[in-house]
Amino acid sequence: FSVILTPSDQAGMNHVAYKVKQDADLDSLKAKVQAYGIATTDLPEGTLPATGRMLQFNLPSGHEMRLYAMKECVGTEVGSINPDPWPDNIKGAGAHWLDHVLLMCPFDPAQ
Repeated sequence: FSVILTPSDQAGMNHVAYKVKQDADLDSLKAKVQAYGIATTDLPEGTLPATGRMLQFNLPSGHEMRLYAMKECVGTEVGSINPDPWPDNIKGAGAHWLDHVLLMCPFDPAQ
């Protein structure tokens, strides 16, 4: 996983992105998303650093989703084998073992 934090005057999330198995999956998922009447946008490779082309769409809740197949492994400053849970030499919040995302929105049964 990757978490990209950017300065802002308000708390929030810009988008959630998930990796798919192979590049061809982006095309088949695009057709499935569009079949639900949801508009999609193709984002070119490099829109996010070290990331291949992406499929972007908004869920009915308004949350922006992105799907991609290629992500360059950029590593981590603390390593991947038995990393120190609170490294002394790194400033800021760490996001170790991030394994899920909870998206909240108003519920409208009419939609």
